[in-house]
Amino acid sequence: WPDPHFFCSLEPQARKALDFVNRSAETRLVFNSLEHPNCTYGFTDTVAKTGDLLFSSLLYIDASREMARWSRAFGCGNATRYQKEADALAEAFSGPDSVLRDPKGRLWLAASVDNALPDVWGSLYLVALNLSTPALRAAAMEEITGASTKDKYVSAGMLRHLPYPLTWT
Repeated sequence: WPDPHFFCSLEPQARKALDFVNRSAETRLVFNSLEHPNCTYGFTDTVAKTGDLLFSSLLYIDASREMARWSRAFGCGNATRYQKEADALAEAFSGPDSVLRDPKGRLWLAASVDNALPDVWGSLYLVALNLSTPALRAAAMEEITGASTKDKYVSAGMLRHLPYPLTWT
């Protein structure tokens, strides 16, 4: 790796997989229907999250960025389309009034409807992807890593999914 032939042979299937993902017509974020919810991706796949989804949207952005990068490098696939999709989703996180910004705190919410709770891991992933504004990323990092909030975010040496005392419904 990197093997251009291997990537280019699999790129059409990757495109098809990204096209299969349910997305909101309004926000373009990954969306789980309220009427017909499905099992969402990840370490919280037993949690019923509906509406716009943070972690799955971040995975989509990350995948689209990588597909754009490799499509450009190897000359196959539509790098412009992948990049535009990543940028369109990233725009949803551009400011303090973004659809998944926690209005009561400094993190982003796991979902916009069911289980609209502050997502610690998702917020850190958003920071790692360099989304939103520098000030909002810094506020999230300060909240999670601050000495006065450590017990809220760390339990038995492990980073919690949700700030204490919240639990998934």
